[in-house]
Amino acid sequence: MTAYLRAFAFTLALGASAAGQAQAQTDPSGHWEGSITAPFGELPITLDVARRDGMLVATFSRQDGSVTGFPLSDVELSGNELKMTLKANGGGVMRASIAGTQMTGSFAAFAGTAPFTVTRLGDARFAAPLVNKPISKSLEGTWTTRLALGSDATTFRMTLANHADGTATGTIADDHGVDVPVKIAQDGARVTIEIPAAHSTVYRDAQRGCDGD
Repeated sequence: MTAYLRAFAFTLALGASAAGQAQAQTDPSGHWEGSITAPFGELPITLDVARRDGMLVATFSRQDGSVTGFPLSDVELSGNELKMTLKANGGGVMRASIAGTQMTGSFAAFAGTAPFTVTRLGDARFAAPLVNKPISKSLEGTWTTRLALGSDATTFRMTLANHADGTATGTIADDHGVDVPVKIAQDGARVTIEIPAAHSTVYRDAQRGCDGD
């Protein structure tokens, strides 16, 4: 009986230790602002992190407005260590330690590794879901195109769909496979596709073809 009680007490101690470790895990949720210290100078950035359905989600923005709310992938938290991946051309892996309202770490990209520091300034700020007016049946589906610039080429996949509530949604992804929401506007044969995260717009006219900026 004594041996049994000792084993039971040991099991309880292990459970209490595990619970204490779980409670000690840092919550990375919030709106973070700071900069990456790149070789060419400071690059002001914004990170927004939150939990949705038990999963961590995060977005990356540049404070100059050129990138807004780009989804980060593979968001993982271990204790106070956070890892996130920016899957885009010029992207990389962000690893950081969180201490209170400070997050300090490194951004490892193809050109090298640079340190970054951001400060939590409040709750995460995510853009509202994009909701569009319905589109014609001929636009629905998945569209692909391959764009080449010199020796570089990228395949884009865009999916457009109507829904039963009278709205339409769309996403676009490149070779990295990250779906980014798009705005869709249709006026007869003229279709405008806007990518708010990259501040880009593409126009499609049935008679003139495509152009954009």
